[in-house]
Amino acid sequence: MSWFGTEAGQSAIGSGINFGLGAISTAISSNQNKKLLQGQANLSAQQGRDALAVEQERTKQALLMLEANKPKASGNNTLYIALGIGGVLVLGIVIFAVTRSKKE
Repeated sequence: MSWFGTEAGQSAIGSGINFGLGAISTAISSNQNKKLLQGQANLSAQQGRDALAVEQERTKQALLMLEANKPKASGNNTLYIALGIGGVLVLGIVIFAVTRSKKE
């Protein structure tokens, strides 16, 4: 009779099979857990990118609103030029009137 036919041999074979199946099961489970964790990490990273994109869009909109509500610089240059020309004309008319009245 061979050793495999004995109770010790069959027990050893059974233990070996159980150990091998357990190792295979552990490896498969570990691989599945790794894939699950990788999927969760990818999902978390995508959610972070989405949240960042949303915040960037909100920032753009806020900047546009601030720019739209910013007080406009008034163009007073035209007013100052007109007042300068008007002042020169008034001064010229006064000088003309004073010099005309002395000749008469």
